[in-house]
Amino acid sequence: MNQINITDAKKLLADNDGILILDVRTDEEFEEGHIDGAVLIPANKLPFRYEEILDYEDKPVLVYCQTGGRSPMATNFLEENGFSDIYHLYEGFARWK
Repeated sequence: MNQINITDAKKLLADNDGILILDVRTDEEFEEGHIDGAVLIPANKLPFRYEEILDYEDKPVLVYCQTGGRSPMATNFLEENGFSDIYHLYEGFARWK
């Protein structure tokens, strides 16, 4: 897993058309705002729904939550399940705005 700040995340998104942006916040948080193009799978549902994103197992995946607290659990889960190119937005969506 690569720790990444907002500036580097924006560059990563600009340079990678096929990147998965994975939002692991709640439905309510997502509805209040999210990174354009993000896919919502709440952190507590990821173990039951990660099959939905298996096409990205060998592609870049940017994972974020609100403040960087839940997303490390999600990135660890993805690594344990074969995802190999993971970027963790450690500053969270709260700083993205």
